[in-house]
Amino acid sequence: YILARPLNWCIQTCSLILRCQHETENKRKIERTLLQLQVNSIFDIID
Repeated sequence: YILARPLNWCIQTCSLILRCQHETENKRKIERTLLQLQVNSIFDIID
């Protein structure tokens, strides 16, 4: 739910990091999470 409706960039980023740590067995999921973190940081620069 937190990742589906981001209201706070800090909470969203922490959630993505935790998900990445939790899903360490599946490399595809790790790549997806890291891409989401990159997109998140790009939007932070724009704002």
